[in-house]
Amino acid sequence: MPPQHRRRKQGTSLNWAVQNPRGLGAQHKPKALADAWADQRLDIVLLPETKSDGALAARLERQVPQWRFFWAHNTQSPGATAVAAASVPAAAVAQAPAAGVRHRPSAGVAIAIRASLLQSGSVTASQVQPSPDGRLLTMRVKWAGHDIQLAAIYMPNDHAQQKRFIRDRLGPLCQQQPNAVRLW
Repeated sequence: MPPQHRRRKQGTSLNWAVQNPRGLGAQHKPKALADAWADQRLDIVLLPETKSDGALAARLERQVPQWRFFWAHNTQSPGATAVAAASVPAAAVAQAPAAGVRHRPSAGVAIAIRASLLQSGSVTASQVQPSPDGRLLTMRVKWAGHDIQLAAIYMPNDHAQQKRFIRDRLGPLCQQQPNAVRLW
């Protein structure tokens, strides 16, 4: 028997989750994720380890238009395509790697917000800040009088690098918006 979901009034709650997709390259994955998010009635999803670039992001956005994606691609790896700002739709920045160069995206994070919330003005997003290494994407969201700081994070594997990442990149985030609710 499928799970029963209670109907909720629009704007009474903001449901969010963190889901590691372990890459978004498989053709079926974007639709499967969007279907799962709908079943869970999610409004915001933080996505570490997207392993995406501009071309992959553009394809995903076409497949699941009911979600608005904000991206931080790894633009520092060899053969990576440059993406200047996560607030620009991926279709506007999609580029192919140079001829003969095979590029496999690494790292990458994203934040997905249900498009209807942004279109209605129930949620507003600002201060979108992608990191060039694709390991951190932060943004400010306002919803129902709440100031929320979102961060999609893809931590390094090495313990010493993790400590530096927390100290040098996450620590300063805590000081930027001291009164914000943090969803990381």
